[in-house]
Amino acid sequence: AAIFTMAGDIRMAGFDPLKSAGKVSALAGMTVAGVGQMSFTLDANGDADINDAGEVLDFGFSDAAGSDADRDGNPDTDADGDGVPEPLPLGRQVGGAGGYQAIAKNIQRIEFIYFNINDQPATDLGQVTSIGISILARAGRPDRDYFNNTTYTPASGVPWGPYGDNF
Repeated sequence: AAIFTMAGDIRMAGFDPLKSAGKVSALAGMTVAGVGQMSFTLDANGDADINDAGEVLDFGFSDAAGSDADRDGNPDTDADGDGVPEPLPLGRQVGGAGGYQAIAKNIQRIEFIYFNINDQPATDLGQVTSIGISILARAGRPDRDYFNNTTYTPASGVPWGPYGDNF
C-alpha cells in the first residue's frame, strides 16, 4: 500500500503543464534525492508556480529527534537495547511543513535510489527519471517461536541486517 501511494505521487514529480514553473519560482522537479528521504515539487494546478498547497511532497521517516536524523533510511533509536533500531512509520509530508503523516507502520528500513534516462545512477537532481524504492517492514508484535537472522538485499545491493530479532 505504501509503494502504491508513493508511486502515484512520484509519477507527478516535476509536473509542469505550462513549462513555466521554473521561470516563476524554483524549478518543478526533484529537490532532495537522499537514501532515506526524497522531496519534489510539481505545478499541480497549472498556474505557473509551485507555491500552492500540495505542490511540495516529501517521503521518508520523520526528522524528529530519535527517528532518522541523518536521513540514511535506518531508524536511529534502539529503545530496548537489542542492537536493532526500532521501526518507524514511513511518512508523507505535504507543503514541506506540518509533519509526516504515516502511510505505513513498522518500517525497519527504506532506501530510495535514483536513475537517469539510461537507467544509470543519476548524478544530479535534474537527471532523475526513475526511482527505485526498497522497504523492509516487520510485524507489529514479536513471535517467541521465531528468530529472524536474515540479511536482506535492497535494490542498491548494500545488505541490511542480519537483525537477530523475533520479528
